[in-house]
Amino acid sequence: MNLLNADYNLTMIDAFLNSSSDIWPLSPANRTLETTLQQRLHAVVKVTHEAWCYAIFWKPSYHDISGEPVLKWGYGVYKGEDETDKTRRRRKTNAEEKLQRNKVLRELSSTISGVSFPVKDEDDDVELTDMEWFYLVSMTCSFRSGSGLAGKAFATYNPVWITGLDMINGSGCSRANQGGDLGLQTIICIPSDNGVLELGSTELIRENTGFFRKIRFLFNFEGYRDFSGDMNSSSCQLFSSKPRPVSVPSRIF
Repeated sequence: MNLLNADYNLTMIDAFLNSSSDIWPLSPANRTLETTLQQRLHAVVKVTHEAWCYAIFWKPSYHDISGEPVLKWGYGVYKGEDETDKTRRRRKTNAEEKLQRNKVLRELSSTISGVSFPVKDEDDDVELTDMEWFYLVSMTCSFRSGSGLAGKAFATYNPVWITGLDMINGSGCSRANQGGDLGLQTIICIPSDNGVLELGSTELIRENTGFFRKIRFLFNFEGYRDFSGDMNSSSCQLFSSKPRPVSVPSRIF
């Protein structure tokens, strides 16, 4: 990658996300993956005015036995909560919860690296906030087209934006319900030709159609589909038949 071009494009991404315009400032020839997906996720959670706790990009895989697309974890970025929110909502996890979380973390580590966590003493338990826990466990999730919030967004090619516990609990998605129980107040899923971007926040963030359009443009690396779901010929074979490696989530400090 040309580092000068990457830095330039990231600067343009920052300006684009914070502008009042939804017109991309670069020419179509520059709308390529010169900046990585991970960097674009960082830009979304760091640069936008909204207080997003995390960003996950779900990628379609066609290796399911049914032949139907399945959305799986592609990349993720964790920013965390505002310190005021974290302090206000802090709760004690009981011993059973700690044991369960440590067990899942060991299994998750083994899946990613092939090496199990060493057995720890009870006093060495890893302390995670509820949002950190929700984010990490999301790595194990997958969605058939039409199931869950991400699957519905992918199947209909329409964005999903739910705000407030009433909407979250009425979403029909068990993962969203769990997120609401752990403090999430806003979950959005925005589909693109390459997958689905999910953003979550512990704050109430109202729907913004301009933000939808910017994200749709930013994460369409090739081709274009409009909100009706009609695909042009250049978009129809964007998804590789090769398996994609699992990437370890990164955190913004």
